[in-house]
Amino acid sequence: MLSWMDLDEYCPLPDFSREFWAHPYTVYHATHEENVESIQREGLRPENQSRGISNRTMPAGVFTADSPETVASYGTALFEVDIASMKRDGYMPEVVQEEPVSEARQKGMIARMCGDDDYEGEVLNDLYQEGLWEGTVVFTQGVPPRYLRLVR
Repeated sequence: MLSWMDLDEYCPLPDFSREFWAHPYTVYHATHEENVESIQREGLRPENQSRGISNRTMPAGVFTADSPETVASYGTALFEVDIASMKRDGYMPEVVQEEPVSEARQKGMIARMCGDDDYEGEVLNDLYQEGLWEGTVVFTQGVPPRYLRLVR
């Protein structure tokens, strides 16, 4: 019997990190004001904070998202990550999506092969209701301060 754990064998997802660095886009990180000075000095470091029940198995990471609104609930200070400069400098650490989102994308691929084009959108909408967003990009390594710009 096929389990969801065997999905990669039957329907591998494209490499998210490779796709991200091939077609980079701006991401944002929000935090509390008291963290701004240390972030400006040390950059963003992978940590095991801000976990919910749905993504508790994620390794330590720097959580960012593709829109400032998505990260707004994490703090009033907002950093923009200069992905283009990171790529230009050859600093391209692995990035991943949250595991429930990756799994939903994979199940959606299978559903489309079976003729159900709506499944993935429905599942991703359910995940959004749980506080997960397909636009979340998790850096498995730190982001040095030279690639961060305080937006507000």
